[in-house]
Amino acid sequence: MIKSRDFNGLIKHYNENSVPEPLILKELIPKVFKTIDDYKNIMHEFCLKYSIKGVKEELSVDDLISVYVNMINILDELINEWFERVFELFTIYYPEASIKAKELKDFRKIKNADRKTLSKLFNAEPDSMGLDFDKEDEKVFEDAVKSLNGLASQKEKVEERLEKITNERAPNTSIVAGTIVAAKLIAAAHGLKKLMLMPSSTIQVIGAEKALFRHLRGRAKPPKHGIIFHSKFVNNAPLKHRGKMARALASKISISSKVDYFKGEPIGDKLVRDLEEKRAKLK
Repeated sequence: MIKSRDFNGLIKHYNENSVPEPLILKELIPKVFKTIDDYKNIMHEFCLKYSIKGVKEELSVDDLISVYVNMINILDELINEWFERVFELFTIYYPEASIKAKELKDFRKIKNADRKTLSKLFNAEPDSMGLDFDKEDEKVFEDAVKSLNGLASQKEKVEERLEKITNERAPNTSIVAGTIVAAKLIAAAHGLKKLMLMPSSTIQVIGAEKALFRHLRGRAKPPKHGIIFHSKFVNNAPLKHRGKMARALASKISISSKVDYFKGEPIGDKLVRDLEEKRAKLK
C-alpha cells in the first residue's frame, strides 16, 4: 500500500489530466489497496458508519418526549379500562364500600379483600349484602388490584421522567403551558422546531384535528382549543371566555417555544404574568 500523501498526489495528477472517474478508480485501487476485497470492505465499513452517524444526528430528545407521551396515553387507556372492570368486581363483592371508592386514588388504597379491613378503610358496614367470594375469587380480586396499582405506578414514573426532560428541553413553554401540555404539544408537532415555526392559530387547535375537519366540511363550529385545553388558563376559565384564553395562551406558547429553541433568556414567568392579567381582565 502507498502513503496517504502519495494517494493525494495521484488524485491531483488524474484530476489535472481530466482522467474519467471510473478510470481513476481502476488505476488507483490497485495502488492503494492490496485487493479489490480490501477496497470493498473499507467502503462498506465507511458507508455503515456514515449511515449510523446520520441516523443518530436525526434523533433527538424530541423523539424521546414523543415516545413517553404515547406511553402515557396508552397507560391512561389501560388504567381506565382495567379500573372499570376491577371496580365492577368490587361492587359485586362489597357494594357498601364501593360507593366510597369510586375515585382511582381511593380505590388504590385497597391492599386485600378482607371485609373487616375494607370496612375500616372506607367507613362502611362490615356486614355486606354483597356476594361472598371464595378464596380463589379473593385472590383474583387482589391480583387485579395489584395490576391496577402497577399500571398507575408505571404511569407516574413515566410522567416524572417526561417532566424532567421536557423542563430541560423547553423550560419556558413548560412554565407557560404546564409541563405535560408542553410535552404533548412537542409530540403532536413532531418536534420543538416545528412547534416554534407554527402560527399561534395552529398551536391553539393542535389535537383538535377531527373537530377542525368537521368544521371545514361545514358540519360543526370551529374548535376553540385542542391540547391546550388541559392548561389551567383554559380549563379553569368560564365557558364563554375559554376561546379568548386559548388564543392568548397559544400566542404566549408561540413566543416561548421560539425562545426555547434558540436558547434565549428565561421569559416564562413574565408570559405567565401576562396571562394572569388577561384572565383578571376577563373576570
